[in-house]
Amino acid sequence: GKSAEVKVTQDNFEGELDVRGISSAKDLMDFAQAVNEGTSLTPFMVNGAVALVKDIDASSIKEWIPIGTKESPFTGAFAGNGNSIKNVNWEVDLSKSQNAGLFGYAKGASISGLVLGAKGDNITLKGNATAVNAAAIVGYAEGGSVTGCEVYASQMYTGSNSGGNIRIGGICGYVPDGLMPGYFGVEAGLCAVGDHFAWVVDNLATAEDKEEAEKLGLPLIQLLVRRAAE
Repeated sequence: GKSAEVKVTQDNFEGELDVRGISSAKDLMDFAQAVNEGTSLTPFMVNGAVALVKDIDASSIKEWIPIGTKESPFTGAFAGNGNSIKNVNWEVDLSKSQNAGLFGYAKGASISGLVLGAKGDNITLKGNATAVNAAAIVGYAEGGSVTGCEVYASQMYTGSNSGGNIRIGGICGYVPDGLMPGYFGVEAGLCAVGDHFAWVVDNLATAEDKEEAEKLGLPLIQLLVRRAAE
């Protein structure tokens, strides 16, 4: 019989062939676009969850469009698997999305095991909005859970609003009905737990702690968290 040689190529691909999940900054942006447009998330999933399969360099991202909107929220599971999104120095335009974070609007979602940014990284919130719900991981979290996530990128608000609420948290910006009897709403834009952590770092950490953190290139709080886990 006859035979033919077929050459298959794939253009504009920055991840790894035959590996699903998120493995590059482009993958991350494509995932955000898929959620916001309501298209399939299958290319980004591993074992039933959207997965960050390795550390990624986000230095190419200058303006971030948050994952999920009120009209098209993220409703699934996101597994960071302990991996980091590094070199986070991006802007979020609040006039385009008043729910600002890596995730803008999450509904009944599970977000876990993600490390966002490093010492010196910065997220700038700019533009005008009637109300702001912002944080590093998720701006507006309706139900669901955020567990095992760490944030080392700082946030700076340079925008303005016309008299509405401004809720800016560390992990989550606003979590409606997020406080229940017997539970703490940690960094939900409703409690000051992050301020308590900051007080411990500023007042109880020793000079030796600060020197060691500097040598290791770690935020002081990260060093203390590691010690507490030992």
